[in-house]
Amino acid sequence: MDLLLERGWSSLTARGVAERAGTAPSLVGYHFGSQWRLKSQVVDVVLEEAFSPFLDEVVRYPSWQLGLAAVLRGHDDDPDGPTSHDGDEAHDLVLDDFDDLVGYAQATVNRRRVLADLVAASLQDAVIRDQLRAALGDVRERLVPWLQDTGVPEQHVRATATLVVAVLDGLLLHQVVDDRLRVADVADVLRRIAGPVVGGPP
Repeated sequence: MDLLLERGWSSLTARGVAERAGTAPSLVGYHFGSQWRLKSQVVDVVLEEAFSPFLDEVVRYPSWQLGLAAVLRGHDDDPDGPTSHDGDEAHDLVLDDFDDLVGYAQATVNRRRVLADLVAASLQDAVIRDQLRAALGDVRERLVPWLQDTGVPEQHVRATATLVVAVLDGLLLHQVVDDRLRVADVADVLRRIAGPVVGGPP
């Protein structure tokens, strides 16, 4: 990841990684098999770090609007909050701590940049593009059972999953170029869209 940040996706070769790791290119080749597998695993790691904390939080809520709003606000302080805390104490996610996980805070600007670089690299590298397409598809599919459970009509489930992931991804990328974005304002709009019904989206 350090190599990626410093030199971009073109640096992700067996030789480049081996030099950074202080080992032989043959050892990198042994573990990854090919440059394609090396890049594909890096793509998986980037998306996992970018989206997993988001998704784990979103699916704790009774609708996609409220789930997105909670993630963007970074805390749960409303009666329409998660459906369950699994016996934990009242859930109170401090914004700065959550930012450290998902990439909104200034301290984690590198993660946002890696995600932006990944999208840019996918326009020039077919391997990265194919892997990114597949990985984003996996991210969307992780939301499908939850969206079904929250009452989204079956014909709209996958389109809604696309919307949720695109909002999260888009805000991360936009903050690469504009760190003044107030994602809490977006959260307020989502809560208004959710309306008074918390059993699921309309």
